[in-house]
Amino acid sequence: MNWMCGRPAAFFGLLLLIPAGACLALRIRRVARCIPRTSAGRALVPEMARLWKLPRILLLRGAFWSAAWTMLVLAYAGISWGVRLAPVQKSGTAVSFVFDISYSMNAADAAGGMTRLRAAEQYASLLLSQLPDSSVSVTLAKGEGIVVVPLTEDKAVVGGLLETLSPGMMSSSGSSLGKGILTALKSFPERSPLANVIWVFTDGDETDAELSPALAECVRRGVSVCLIGFGSQQGAQVLAGDGRTAVHTALRAEQMRGAAEAAMNGAAARRGRSAVVQYVDSMDAGSALSVLDASFPKDASPEAGNNSAAYESVPVPRHPLFLWLSLLFFACGVLVSEADAGAVRKRLRGGASVLAVFVLASALSSCGARFDGAKAILFSSWSYHRRQYDAAVAGFLQAACDAAEDGDGELLSYALYGLASTYLAEDECRAAELRFNQIPADAPQAVRYAAFYNLGICADRAGDSGRAVECFKKALEADGTQIDAKINLELSQLKVSEDRRSKESSAAQLPAAGGASALEQAIFELIKENDQKQWKSSEQQEQSGSASDY
Repeated sequence: MNWMCGRPAAFFGLLLLIPAGACLALRIRRVARCIPRTSAGRALVPEMARLWKLPRILLLRGAFWSAAWTMLVLAYAGISWGVRLAPVQKSGTAVSFVFDISYSMNAADAAGGMTRLRAAEQYASLLLSQLPDSSVSVTLAKGEGIVVVPLTEDKAVVGGLLETLSPGMMSSSGSSLGKGILTALKSFPERSPLANVIWVFTDGDETDAELSPALAECVRRGVSVCLIGFGSQQGAQVLAGDGRTAVHTALRAEQMRGAAEAAMNGAAARRGRSAVVQYVDSMDAGSALSVLDASFPKDASPEAGNNSAAYESVPVPRHPLFLWLSLLFFACGVLVSEADAGAVRKRLRGGASVLAVFVLASALSSCGARFDGAKAILFSSWSYHRRQYDAAVAGFLQAACDAAEDGDGELLSYALYGLASTYLAEDECRAAELRFNQIPADAPQAVRYAAFYNLGICADRAGDSGRAVECFKKALEADGTQIDAKINLELSQLKVSEDRRSKESSAAQLPAAGGASALEQAIFELIKENDQKQWKSSEQQEQSGSASDY
């Protein structure tokens, strides 16, 4: 009989039995030393008989409670054995949305004067409405690819994510469409009966030339890909990742069309693969219908398979059994500790303890969604401390979406704070400030203090001492006991005073400079002009390497 374990790491919880057993042994030994060893004392004091049984009672209660803890660990470990046939409704299609969020997508040359990224969001929302029964996922592509929404049938999660797309969601530089497509390809389950489709929303401006190999791999795996182009071929100016360098970018329609034709004409396509790779311009009339027609053959439309039911062999989870055994062993431990009390009052006390256990179990079972959100935030925080920032961003973003959908403001506050802190650790101050400002006003005190404190740090890094003073003041209003905020407030106020004094002194020295001779003034202006030219030349050389991230 095959058995499976969903969380093998849960077995480390059994190690807690070692210190618990040591403490129990010390307690039993201490109690045994206090019990008289003579039978005379037992005969003189009737209660001494129960005292003699106390070590055995403690040992039995410890054994029962240890068994209860073991059953609880096994229940959390997700042990299952045996299989059963379960009816499964098949939707027929699985679509992965791949969004290019590089800085070139900020160019405002799409339809209606929108940026390419905003136009992609509206276009994706239109296509999403045409997939009522399909499973969807979302992958972000920049210098790397990351799955932010795994395959799901909940379209509300995807719709909520579309409104928040921005280049600041990922810190990697460059633009790699190939890595995004390969990441989306891995998000599909293996040996799935669904028709897998990938839609890529991009301008085709990549920096690593990995698009063609990724498309060839999709054709080999039998996955259809539709490249949807945004922008104009004339192009527009856009700021690079450093926020200062202006770069010209245009729609690479010919490159994407050529990559799609090369993938279809490759060796994998000649072996009779049913996958289709096609390029569609978003500005063409009826382009959305072309995307649907290119992605789904006539016999595999998005609505195909909606009324077909299938039976799959699924493992039988056994955690209810272990939970009941855990409650049983805990109740036995309580009854053993009350075994020598013959009065009704003692029995009622034991029954009340068992009732309390069942009430506690019912309360814990009613907060499953909140527990899942807290668990997601915990694992994302662990990824943050291990400096796995991409995994942390994905986890915090998913937890924020779930908390917003469930209306849980407290979990939303912690998720947004974790997301902003991750951006701040990656020196993405603008993205961090955006998330800090999204934290609700009724967030917990510690979250509000930390948010305002970090906003003050961001303002200080940007050189805005006045705004830093305001942020630190708000942080102290949230928690006035923090010394760090008080110190930073005073330092920011000193910077503001120094800036004011320097401006006043420079203004006072202007008339004195005007009294110099004409020759001295001409020499001074010449030296100043040469220094400025030399400084600008060195600055352009230093910033030339940062223009690739657009």
